[in-house]
Amino acid sequence: MVSEYMGDYSEYTHDWYVVQGEAVMVTMAIQIFAPHGYPLLKAIVLQPFTRWLKVKTGSAVTQTQLNEAFEGGEFEIDTRYAFILNFTFIVLFYGGGIPVLYLFAMLNFFITYCVDKLLVVRYLDQPPMYDSALAASFSKLLPMAVILHIGNTGFMFSNGEILRSNPFNENLSYLLNQIPTVGPWSYLNWFAGRFLTRWNNVLITFTLIVYIIMLLFYNQLKKLAYVQNLLVALGLKFLATESEITLR
Repeated sequence: MVSEYMGDYSEYTHDWYVVQGEAVMVTMAIQIFAPHGYPLLKAIVLQPFTRWLKVKTGSAVTQTQLNEAFEGGEFEIDTRYAFILNFTFIVLFYGGGIPVLYLFAMLNFFITYCVDKLLVVRYLDQPPMYDSALAASFSKLLPMAVILHIGNTGFMFSNGEILRSNPFNENLSYLLNQIPTVGPWSYLNWFAGRFLTRWNNVLITFTLIVYIIMLLFYNQLKKLAYVQNLLVALGLKFLATESEITLR
């Protein structure tokens, strides 16, 4: 699994940044422009040429065929969402160690906005009225991207060959070093050594823990809200009003 996103390396070493990191940067730089090439070419060049060819050759002999020739095509919102989601996850995953990816993301989102607006307003058919289901599904995945971002950033920063750091606390470091290195304890030993004993990672670890707790607390609130709404539906509103949650 590690090889899927780190190549032949098990650490974010200097060689990883030279080989794999550069490959990630080049790929993401290409992805800023690549997804927009074919939609623009199709809308600005291919469709007008096809339309002109049908009119000149007389192949469109009925009104229906003429209407079809002048249709711009459907806006592929699912494909555009997929591009944005893919770009977002990759940037957040590697951005801690390769900060230029944040600039790439800004450029990508700006260009995507401009291209999509141009296509929808000038060239494509009027899209249908979409509901919020797709946007809601997209937003539900973003917390996972944030967790991956914070976790992988901490893993990158904890490499002593790249960023040297003094121990956060000598006594704490001594206690954590007593964790066994065999069996399931080895994972806890690895996590403690990388995330809990270094000054440059303490704040990142604290942020990750607080964020996960907030997500869990938010989910519990939603579950509790459902219970409150159920009490209201059952006519037990006097029990539901004891909660400070706003009922819908």
